[in-house]
Amino acid sequence: MANLANVPPALNSVWSKSTGDNRRPSNPCGDQAGRQLRGGCLPLARARSSGDIMSLHFFPTSRVREFTRNPGRAARTLGSALAVLLTSLAVGSAATVAPVPVVVATNQRRTPLVELVERVRNCVVNIHSERTVQGPAAEDLFAMTPSQNRVNGMGTGIVIDPRGYILTNQHVVEDVNVIRVRLADRTGYSARVLARDPESDLALLKIEPARPLPVVPLGTSADLMVGESVAAIGNAYGYEHTVTRGIVSAINRDVTLNKDVSYKALIQTDASINPGNSGGPLLNINGELIGVNVAIRAGAQGIGFAIPVDTTLRVAADMMSIRKRTGATHGLICRDRVDITQNPPTRSLIVERADPAGPAGKAGVQRGDVIVQAADTPITCALELERAMLDRRVGDK
Repeated sequence: MANLANVPPALNSVWSKSTGDNRRPSNPCGDQAGRQLRGGCLPLARARSSGDIMSLHFFPTSRVREFTRNPGRAARTLGSALAVLLTSLAVGSAATVAPVPVVVATNQRRTPLVELVERVRNCVVNIHSERTVQGPAAEDLFAMTPSQNRVNGMGTGIVIDPRGYILTNQHVVEDVNVIRVRLADRTGYSARVLARDPESDLALLKIEPARPLPVVPLGTSADLMVGESVAAIGNAYGYEHTVTRGIVSAINRDVTLNKDVSYKALIQTDASINPGNSGGPLLNINGELIGVNVAIRAGAQGIGFAIPVDTTLRVAADMMSIRKRTGATHGLICRDRVDITQNPPTRSLIVERADPAGPAGKAGVQRGDVIVQAADTPITCALELERAMLDRRVGDK
């Protein structure tokens, strides 16, 4: 066993990328064998669209509500004496129906989707943004006197670390001046952008919460099945924590937004993805993150897209690395490995390269090693390693 104890840490409606955009579209509408290591060390400005694909930034001027009436419940009466005994029904012209036992009704209503929402909703946040644009004031329209106008936007985010690190789409926070995050309990915080990755359209935000936040459970996109049930939670049209459900319609979809922006190998789903959902989670029925909602097809119903979680984790780990956050380094280059032959699939972190002059290399870490723990924190992916190292400083052991 190699000891890693010496490794330091180191949002008028405008549509844009998946939910929370400010832009108006052209269309109105190696090595798997290794040693086990344990140790104590170790678009909110302009709409960007092409053809029929658009992102989902949203700047509302009005809100539309849709209501449906829940169907009533049918009651059954039985006419036999046995039915009277078993169900406590009175038989005759004045027959009455006994209520269904509450416990039975509760069990029938508590579906896997209900349980999913209960587990994950607190891991999802609503993002409200503000940007300043130059334009003529209304009273000086003909004089064209320059003025500053504020444009509001919205999106969704996912908590990936209890200390207030939040993942969302880059287009949700692009060119904005103010970012506010609201939790499921409606507590609000100011947020700042720590890192951006325009190529993957992901961004890392930070808030300073009063208490540790629940973190979204991580799944994998490596074993997705077309037809399997999924759910989305997001700030749709400003309706916070809206839940929709659907299926995985297809995988590995390449989508072009415009000549400058395209996505590779996206998940396609028919779960309703609306403006404001950008940056929110796509979840499997177990409540595990399998994708980050990013775009929809304009004019179509039930065609939405999400960035696969395995891609998301790789980018998030880089944005959250101690090298970028603190300037320290552990000297490792690692890759996530998912074994889909296991049920459920297992994830592990494999060392691709260990700098011999770096802290991990000096501690004996080598290529092919499997990192399973850092200090007291179990490690299954690069993001977890960087999270574990985040509070470390150069010289820490």
